[in-house]
Amino acid sequence: MTSETARSISEVVANDLCIGCRLCEALTGGKVAMVMTPVGSLRPSPTDAFTPHEETQLMASCPGAVAQARAEDGIAVDPVWGAHRWMSYAWAGQPDTRHRAATGGVLTALGAHALNTGRANFVLHVGADPERSMRSRWVLSPDPDSIRANTSSRYGPTAPLTGLAAALERRRSLRQVLPGHVGRRVRLGRRDPLQAVPRRSGRSRRCRRGRCLAGGSPTGEDEGFNGIVVRTAVGEELVASAVASGDLVLGDPITPRQFDGLQPHQVCKKEALAARYQGLRDAGVAPIETHDLRISELGSRMDAGRFAQQRSGAQRRIEAARSRQLTD
Repeated sequence: MTSETARSISEVVANDLCIGCRLCEALTGGKVAMVMTPVGSLRPSPTDAFTPHEETQLMASCPGAVAQARAEDGIAVDPVWGAHRWMSYAWAGQPDTRHRAATGGVLTALGAHALNTGRANFVLHVGADPERSMRSRWVLSPDPDSIRANTSSRYGPTAPLTGLAAALERRRSLRQVLPGHVGRRVRLGRRDPLQAVPRRSGRSRRCRRGRCLAGGSPTGEDEGFNGIVVRTAVGEELVASAVASGDLVLGDPITPRQFDGLQPHQVCKKEALAARYQGLRDAGVAPIETHDLRISELGSRMDAGRFAQQRSGAQRRIEAARSRQLTD
């Protein structure tokens, strides 16, 4: 009988739910390293070298085991896009940043602004590996120039959380709470994340690219823009400060349904999760434990035929992954 959730990192990896974030490596001081698989994925190795304490820490935060929505009280929650205060088009205020960085340079502009205003002492993010141009590496940027030197999207295996331990050590030496600039935010808060790693940041402000996925392609040349979702009071203050300083420019507001049109591929994936999770169960795999992500509500939008297709597809992928592991 399938358990409701994965019970170990070994199980997460065996079930092909690992995303290669390298949290395992960071929280074990490198005792467990990430290796590249034959199909080009990063996975921890060995997966049976964790102490019981390390395993408990990791399973409480591993994105292959658990995902939880975070929302402040009294703000709107959209079925697709979750909790939000408002949404808007935006782009970097500096033309060079807007043109050099990814999709209008919003994250680059906000990171530089956070450093310039003392909101952060450094930014943990990723950049191109100078020794292996097709690979990426984590970077601790202490100044805006370093952030701008590591701009652009990195498509491929990237594991920014490898730098979490270094970021924590630097934070301790500075004796301040510092924000991390990574796809999955990890709070460097008052609690020691090596004792209990929180899953979300109090500085959560998520940006989603508006044009780079299927169905959201550009129709012509433009100067670059992004769609931002402001979720928290802290994020709202950061954006307002960046706008006031000229580091960020806001365009027209965006409604959740307009965001659907900008990110149709993401909408389809969200609707398919309920069916895919059922496919995991069919294959004897415990799906990711989720909280407040509205998976059942979104899954009810699909017709029976599409649900069955997504369900069987997930089951086939798990079985194929198991076959690869047996032959590797």
